[in-house]
Amino acid sequence: MTGRVYRDYQRDRVGWFFGLTGTQLGLLTAGSLPVFWAAHVGWWSAAFATLVGWVGLVVLVVVPVRGRSAVSWAAASLAHEVGHLLGWTRWTSRLADGRATAPKLPDLPAPLDALRVHEATSAGPGGDLAVVEDPSRRTWTVVARLQHAGLDWLTSEEQDQRAAGLAALLDAACRTELVSEVQVLVRACPEDGAEREHWLTEHRTHTPNADVTTGAAATRLSRSVHDDLRRHLTSAATQTETFLVLVLPETRLRRQARQDSHARGARSSANPLETRLQLLTAAAREIGQQATAYLGVNDVRWLDPSMLAQACRAGFHLDAGVALADAQAAARTGTSEVEAEVPWAAAGPAHAEARPRSYLHDAWQSASVSVLLPPRGAVLGALAPVLAPGVAGERRCLLVAFPVMTATVADRVTASREWAADLGDGLRTRAGVRPRAKTRADHATARGVDAKLVAGAALCRPYAIATTTIPTGQAKAAMGEATRRLEAAVRRAGYAAQRLDLAHDTAFAAGCLPLGHTFTRTGSTS
Repeated sequence: MTGRVYRDYQRDRVGWFFGLTGTQLGLLTAGSLPVFWAAHVGWWSAAFATLVGWVGLVVLVVVPVRGRSAVSWAAASLAHEVGHLLGWTRWTSRLADGRATAPKLPDLPAPLDALRVHEATSAGPGGDLAVVEDPSRRTWTVVARLQHAGLDWLTSEEQDQRAAGLAALLDAACRTELVSEVQVLVRACPEDGAEREHWLTEHRTHTPNADVTTGAAATRLSRSVHDDLRRHLTSAATQTETFLVLVLPETRLRRQARQDSHARGARSSANPLETRLQLLTAAAREIGQQATAYLGVNDVRWLDPSMLAQACRAGFHLDAGVALADAQAAARTGTSEVEAEVPWAAAGPAHAEARPRSYLHDAWQSASVSVLLPPRGAVLGALAPVLAPGVAGERRCLLVAFPVMTATVADRVTASREWAADLGDGLRTRAGVRPRAKTRADHATARGVDAKLVAGAALCRPYAIATTTIPTGQAKAAMGEATRRLEAAVRRAGYAAQRLDLAHDTAFAAGCLPLGHTFTRTGSTS
């Protein structure tokens, strides 16, 4: 293994006794009371029957089946079937129904149907930027496209520097007290060659003087090389897009806006939306500078509403790049009046359907898996093989999210974990049970995180989602085969994969679209 190994993570909740949470322990304790009552009164047949029932309760509550308990699977399957019968799992856009009225209004399927997009005017470099508001989760999001050379050619020392830079970026996000989650989304799409074709068309010259200057033989050789690359390399190549997404909750922005108003002596902000956009712009510039300084990013380009709409459409349609490249090339040459931008009303699919094992969006279908961190530690760049498509025409997406806690919440969570570890050790000592090595490692990590928090480190709960997308015209078993290839790629990278069945629509929204959809905040109707 090369590069810095990150292993300071543990389960989100440390079980009090034998890995059980308080809820599980309470349910099992309550379920055992009838057994003890029947044995106390000497009703042995009833004691045996209730004991069998208690064992069944243990299986339902404790034993996980592909990441969920049997009760959770039953509830999710029932909810999906009810939604399918009522038509809630199928979606049609307003444009497809002839009801679209506002081009700037996003028309996206659930769970993105409540999004609003604002434009923040900035006097700094990079121009205006798009701000995505999610009223259901009460979050605000800004998105940047990164230009990065990748990690494949870096030495171990350089990978250590990049890993330290990522930690510094998360620490900076924590110090802003505004950013709640930092997401890095990478999409590896099939290369369509459209941009290369337009570049060659615009830069090839047919003037006789050029051939005289460079030489006719050199010109023929150059054209032959470019034609061979187009013929043999385009069909096997992939193009990679990298996005940096910052998610800011409404509560932190409102608190910061109130503090700024009090500092200026004003009772309240005259324009709350404008104040929030200014805070978002300042936070985006600060994090962008950190990414450029520490992560080796060549360029951080914050997206405006038009660029973000194009990124959203390319997320739903893998073949959208050809039409966009043609329109942008025609707009550059000025040969005709061409609409090179994508209105938000057309940024989504025409039809979408959430199925138990996949998610359909027009002529494409996607499936996602959750990437589980390995117990022995994670290495920066180890997930790169996940982005390599298994077959031609397949797209792979990888989202790595870092939910950042505030200092107050991190201190409370760390204290709770230490208390749970001490309580678990005490119960095991009284029961005469020797803790296993994994339990001892979890408890040691829980006690060691406190020292790092004092030194100024941020505490986060990272998670990752990998998604594969293929055309719907392939065989019915192709989706299952693509998901198995994705799981195999995750396992070859040293991680464990878990399919997100019955949740592929939500996983697609988070893992393929740079719109700030997060798993760490639940929706609300406020």
